[in-house]
Order: sequence, then structure tokens, then C-alpha cells
Amino acid sequence: MNSGEARRTLAFDLGRNGAGGFVDSSQSTFFLLIAISVLHAGAWAKSLIAGGVGLGFLFSPWVVQTVRKSQRRVTWAASRLLLVASLFSLFAAVFRNQATFMVGTTGGLAVYGTVVPLITAVYNRNYPDGRRGRYVSTGIFVRVAFTTVLAVGVAEVLEKYLKDEGSQIWRIIPLGVALAYLIQAWFVSRMTSGPLRLRDDEPANERDAWRARRQLMRTDHLLRNVLWAWMWMGFANLMMLPLRVEFITNPDYGIALTPRNITLMTTIIPAVVRVVLTVPFGFAFDRLPFFAMRILVNVAFAVSIVAFFIGTSYAGLVIGSVTFGIAAAGGDVLWNLWTTKFAPPGRVADYMSLHTFFTGIRGIFAPIVGFTLISRVSIPALGWICAALIGVSSLVLLPYMRSELSTRKARTARPAQ
Repeated sequence: MNSGEARRTLAFDLGRNGAGGFVDSSQSTFFLLIAISVLHAGAWAKSLIAGGVGLGFLFSPWVVQTVRKSQRRVTWAASRLLLVASLFSLFAAVFRNQATFMVGTTGGLAVYGTVVPLITAVYNRNYPDGRRGRYVSTGIFVRVAFTTVLAVGVAEVLEKYLKDEGSQIWRIIPLGVALAYLIQAWFVSRMTSGPLRLRDDEPANERDAWRARRQLMRTDHLLRNVLWAWMWMGFANLMMLPLRVEFITNPDYGIALTPRNITLMTTIIPAVVRVVLTVPFGFAFDRLPFFAMRILVNVAFAVSIVAFFIGTSYAGLVIGSVTFGIAAAGGDVLWNLWTTKFAPPGRVADYMSLHTFFTGIRGIFAPIVGFTLISRVSIPALGWICAALIGVSSLVLLPYMRSELSTRKARTARPAQ
């Protein structure tokens, strides 16, 4: 793929990521804020909304297999899925009803999640090795910058009108997300891509395809152990992520911030930090050892959880938000691109679909476990438990980090011999 095609893909991906910024801020903050403050949703409803993208990840292997068999362009399939997500989000705005809002937002986010392995396949095809990290991180930079700007504006509107009992202002969120899906669909449809490669050993149906993916996990020990490590870290992080909004919104926890300050802590501060650090992490991905970066990001996630939930001080919330932004900046790049470092040719989408499948499992169940446990365990205690799980994840990866560093050291020393 020539540099002109890479730049063209980047230009359209910047537009896609700009629109995706509003989806991200709505998923992490605004949907839950509406569910809690306007619709008085219960734990299960909040858990399903928080796990919407995870539900899509769960179905992503089936989507990858279907797109491969259809031999349609990857971007054609991804853009159609985004159109379906837009229809779901429109449905969420129709009635002031907990059920329709839950179905619309969760359904839209689920369809949105199935697109991720397809976009990763486009990155792998159109971006050259050695520069892939900086290209993708530039897109994430734009995404986070738009998240910050949009979050500030929307938070001001919600601060002013959301407390009015009969206000309909909450509808701007699902309507805006529907528009963001449409914009992303257009930009994705303009990207260059081909169909996913058909292999000689292509399974005849999805059941056989899933057996083949399970066999891949048995034979590729590195893949299996990385997925396990990501499961420990991801489950802990996703358990606590929606509880950030719950913790500082619900007066039962002694904080009860305003919508403006809730958005500041859960969206704006992390987004500003991510804007500053995403591109440097992209350069680091192209140059530094993967496992050392992964463990460093794990430590930042653990610190962010402990700092945010350990008390009720404003300083702790700020420190937790800043360190979460640091971790998220590195996590964005690593999560989207790690399979391009380890997958054999033609198997990036398969590796990524396995990754997103297990992300889906934790994305669905982690919020449910989190919202269930807070009725039995104090939030600070739960934070310490999750930090310990992230520590377990890092220990799983530690031998690979040592091996990776030894290999790099040997390569560096070789020319001097």
C-alpha cells in the first residue's frame, strides 16, 4: 500500500474519529447520567447500557466470518453496520421510557462494537509497518479532542436543563449519537479496502470457524496468555468504569456532583490527558517493547482506580481522572493494534475478533458484577480488589516482557560483535 493511500485512509479516519468522540463521551457519561437522573434506572438497566459495546464485541467473530464469506469490501460492511447503529440510537430518543432508551442505546452500541475488527483489518491493510502506531494514534488524538470539546458543550446544556422534571433536553444525546453513527458510516465507506482474505482452510460454517479459532488459542500460546492477561485487567477496569459515574452522581456515596463536574471528572480531564499523550504513545508503540508498555499501562489503570475510589476528596478524584487519562491513552493504541504485531498474514481480523469476543464477555459481565457487588462490598474495597486483579494480569505478562527485553538487547549488541 503506497503512502498516498495511507494518507487518504488517515484523512477519512480522522473524520470518523471526530464523530466517534461524541459516541465515546455519551457511552462513558451521558447515557448513564440520563439513565440515573432522568429515567431512574435500576442496576440491570445501567449495567446493560455500560456493557453495550461489549455485547457487540461478543458477536464480532460471527460478523468477521460473515463479511469474509460475503467477499464484500470490508468498509462496505462496516458502513452498513454503522447505519443500523444509527437507527437503534434514533429509537432511544423516541419515548421517555427506560425500556426503549435501554434497547436503543444498548443496541446501537452493540452494533457499533462489531465494527472494530473490520476497522483493524483496514488499518493493517492500508497503514505500513513501522508507522501504523502513529497513524492510528493521530486518529485517536482527533477523537479524544472532539470528545473533550463536545463534552464541555453538552455538559453545560445538561447542567442548565436536565433538572427540570418535564425537560426533553436529554433527547439531544441519543439524537446526536445517531448523527455521529451516520457521519462515521460515510467516512468509512470512502476508505479503500478489499474483502477479507479467503483461506484454503476456510471453515464451512460458523460452528467450524469457532472450532478453528479455539484451536488457534490452543496452538498459539502467546495469543492465549495475552488474552488471559487482558481478561484480568479488562474485567477489573470495566467493572469500575461505569461506577465512576455512579460514585459521583448518587448522593448515597456522599459526593453528588453536578452534571458539569461529573463530566469534568469522567470525560474532560481524562480526555485532555489523552489528547496530550495519545500521539506519543503511538510513536512508542512503533519503537518500544510491547509487553513493557502493556505492564506500564496496567500500573496506571490500577493507580487510577485506587485514587478515584479510595475516598471522597476532590483531589483524589482529580488524581484518579488524570492517571486514568494516562492509562487510556496507552490502552487505546495497544488495544487497537496489538494483534498487528503478532497475527500471521491474513489473520489479523481473526485475532482481533478473538480479542473483541473476550472483551465482549468482560464488557457485558463486568458492569453487572460491579453494580451487584456495591450493595455488598464498599466501593473502596472493590477498588482494591480490582487493583489486585490488574496486578495478576501484569504478572502473567512479566515473563514475556523479560524475554522481549533480552531479545532486543541481543539485537542491539550484535552489530558491535
